[in-house]
Order: sequence, then C-alpha cells, then structure tokens
Amino acid sequence: MLFGINDKLKKNPKIQLKVVKKFFHTMTVHPDYEIKININELIEKRIPCCDLLHPDHCLTEQQVSEIAHDVSKDLNLHDIYKQVDQHIMNYATVAGVDNKSHWIESNLPDLDRDMKEEVEIDFE
Repeated sequence: MLFGINDKLKKNPKIQLKVVKKFFHTMTVHPDYEIKININELIEKRIPCCDLLHPDHCLTEQQVSEIAHDVSKDLNLHDIYKQVDQHIMNYATVAGVDNKSHWIESNLPDLDRDMKEEVEIDFE
C-alpha cells in the first residue's frame, strides 16, 4: 500500500505529513487487538536463563533457543481458537444475532472440539 513512499519522503519531507495524515484518516475506527508472544522470553519466565551465575539451576541461551524452536514447530492454537469461538457464540446470543439456521456454528470448528474428543469412561 505504501510501497515507494520512503523514496519520496527522502526527496521531499513535506510529503511525509500529507501521507501520514491521509493514511491515518483512512484507517478504520475499530482497533485491531494483537497478542505477540516471544517464545524465548516466555521460556525464560518459566525457567531462568543465566549462563554464568547458576549453571546448575538455569538454562543457557542456546538451550532456550532450542526449546523455543521446538515449541514454534509444535505450537497448538486450538485452545485460543476455542476461546474465540466461545466468545463469538456468547456475543451472538447476547446481541441477538439471527442464528436460527446455525450458520455461526458451522464456521466455528473448534467450538465443540473437546466434546468430540471426550471418551466416556465406564466405572462398572
């Protein structure tokens, strides 16, 4: 969307104010909510990383990086999807969204994921 703008800004600094003003003027009024997770930092919050101070009770930076790499390959976001699906359903119910044909549920595959995976246990 803003490709080539940086070249123009270097040549004419007056354009910067106009572009920025127009860019922010055309943005939507609805904020985007983001969650960014630094996996290395998350691991270090769980188990400290200190290469020199306590080598027997800490992870090294290399070990943290290796764990983070494994986590990134195996990260499961289904629990987050399920929470989002539940909030969508709660909102639809409270807001009175017409869902008589259950069109919302058909778009939310993680909503009943746990019910599908549950196994009945027979205690007798």
